[in-house]
Amino acid sequence: MNDEFNKKTIENWLNREFFGQIEADGYVQDAKGRMVRKTGRNHTDFGLTIRFNAYRRFGEYYLEPDAEIRWRKFEDLFHAFDLVNFKPSKYAKKPERHPVFLIKNFNYIRHEIEKTHRPTRFLAGPADLPDALAETVDDYRRCIRDWLDAWLDWESALQLLERDEQLCGAWRRIAYFCLLEQVRGRQAACAKVEEWTGLDLSQFSTAQVAYLRETLCAPAVINSTISFRSSWQSIRRLR
Repeated sequence: MNDEFNKKTIENWLNREFFGQIEADGYVQDAKGRMVRKTGRNHTDFGLTIRFNAYRRFGEYYLEPDAEIRWRKFEDLFHAFDLVNFKPSKYAKKPERHPVFLIKNFNYIRHEIEKTHRPTRFLAGPADLPDALAETVDDYRRCIRDWLDAWLDWESALQLLERDEQLCGAWRRIAYFCLLEQVRGRQAACAKVEEWTGLDLSQFSTAQVAYLRETLCAPAVINSTISFRSSWQSIRRLR
């Protein structure tokens, strides 16, 4: 790698070397060096990406390899929600699209599976990179690959989401609704929305629940077989 040891050279080297270890699993590298799942078994329309991120702390770098899942269905629904609830400011006049369904780093995934704690690995210089790569490859082959593969099937993806309440973070209610509707149908998803109604949730989560109740789970559309995009457009015309 380059003699200069910084965030960019660390990420470029690790993305390149790690890709060489997982290419056979159906990944390709995009123009930014990220590893994107393109081939192999995938019964969903999730977009799965792996990338290395290096952060500087106390004069040294530490790694957070991330797994990111993007989903157009979620992106469209969250944008529809955002259009209704967004408040313009001097920094943003309109909401940006939000394609990321979930993002979790490898350390979080490994901990959830193995229930073991590992100290943060710091990189003082180029000599530390091979061990960091070897550790990450071992984690991937031992447990993270199976976790990622579970997102390539609708039923197992829903099971993962139901088991871990931390997944999808602040936008979890809309994300959960999208996936539950995908697997179980609109009526099941709206029944879950009713369970959420009245719970002591954050203001942002409460807004998501209210939006789902008023649009996709309103009596006029709950029994409809049309897509949520058409449902939302129809309701906007009624307002």
